[in-house]
Amino acid sequence: MTFTETDSTRRGIAFHEAGHAVVAWALGQRVSSIRIHAESNRETSGTMRSKKQRYGSRALQMLFEAHESCRDIAPAIQIVVSFAGVLAQMQVEEEALQDHVFDVAAFSDRQEMNRLLAAMDCTDEQRARRVKLLGILCSDYLFQHWKHVEDLARALLANGRIVKAKEIRQILGPRTMPLRTAIEGVRQALEASDH
Repeated sequence: MTFTETDSTRRGIAFHEAGHAVVAWALGQRVSSIRIHAESNRETSGTMRSKKQRYGSRALQMLFEAHESCRDIAPAIQIVVSFAGVLAQMQVEEEALQDHVFDVAAFSDRQEMNRLLAAMDCTDEQRARRVKLLGILCSDYLFQHWKHVEDLARALLANGRIVKAKEIRQILGPRTMPLRTAIEGVRQALEASDH
């Protein structure tokens, strides 16, 4: 996502990237860094990077188990993580949460969102319901972990441009929501969207 450089823009980007990172962490992904990039044309963007092995061994086992009953679990988790940045940024910029946010049009990387949705073998109507329910679930996960989002965004702004894995782990600490509960929430949202 690209913005014009201002303090409020940097703050929005920091919360956007912190939102991605915190929800990814809650769902068992390993986050290697979050960063704010200063572009030469005076624009700014951000990234959250995962380690090459995206999930820890415990999370991989849980995903394998969940996949037995819900083969769309992996792309659904990525959709939840994708929503987290947009929703965290909206929260900090005090924008009202609207139903239209739970739509592919809300994303800067529509190609990635469309790729994730295409990986799910379902109708357009099912996709729309899934996107909405996964967005609502993401909003709930952000609400439950908002202090972590704030702490991570502050660290990103204080450090200037990057927060690496070790500091991210120190800021986030142990999970406050069991990993199995977080993954099961995604599975239940998918199951509800099919009815």
